[in-house]
Parts: sequence; C-alpha cells; structure tokens
Amino acid sequence: MEQTTPAPIETKRAVFSPGGRILVIDDDEAVREAHETLLECMGYEVFSADTGEKALALAEQERWRFDAILADYRLGAGLTGTQTATEISRRAGFAIPTVVLTGDTAVEPILELSSTAFTILHKPADTDELLEILASLSSGERRFRGRSRRQFHIPS
Repeated sequence: MEQTTPAPIETKRAVFSPGGRILVIDDDEAVREAHETLLECMGYEVFSADTGEKALALAEQERWRFDAILADYRLGAGLTGTQTATEISRRAGFAIPTVVLTGDTAVEPILELSSTAFTILHKPADTDELLEILASLSSGERRFRGRSRRQFHIPS
C-alpha cells in the first residue's frame, strides 16, 4: 500500500479591522456587492456607487466623511475611479486614502495610476492584502472626525 503525504495546510494571517466608513465604487454589480459584503463582515460601514458621478453625489450627501475609498479603475462611461477619488478629495478639502483596483496593463492607465498617491492593487486582488491595506488606511483616529486630516492645496 502506497503512503501519501498530506498536503500542507495553508494558514492565513488574521486581519484586524478597525472599522470605519468606506466608499466602494465599482460598475460591476457582483464585484461591488462582494466587496460590500466582505467589508461589512469586517465591521466597516459601507457606502457604494456604480459610477463616478453617483459616488460624487453620495460623497457630498455624506459630507465627505469616509475613512477610505475602494474604487475600480474602469467604471464604464464617465469618470474613472482615479478621477472620482481625486475629485472627492478635492471637494472635501482633504485627501481621503484610496485603493484603486485595476486589471489594466496598458501604459496610459498605469502612468495615470502611478502619478497618484493612491494604493494600486492589480486584479485579482488578494483578499487578505486588500483588508490589511484598508485596515492600515482607516486605522487610528477617524479622518473625518479628527483634526488630523491631511490638507492639500486645491488649485483654483
């Protein structure tokens, strides 16, 4: 009788979630709902939109009070995720930490993404890595409540 060695068990790190308010922007309903469910299970209060324009309206309605933004790069017609997050931060008057997900490999989108201060994750993103990044971005004093908001110059 041949003996087989059992496959090693893959262990995952526990991810601490500080909670907070996250804006999810994705035009793919299944992906958006998956992110909503994941983040809600991790204790986040989640707001979502399927276009950049709807995200801007929602952000204004919520008085820009988000600890982080999770945006897909390509949102169909209209603004990209990068343009949307940049405009939300501009209108808010402070930088909201942002993670942009992309499947793009073309030069122009990659150059646009790399010119921002946003965290970029390539699809398919590792769930643990995404949660760790969001936890680090939204940890500590809530950005929208405290006086520690990072201010940046908004050109006229």
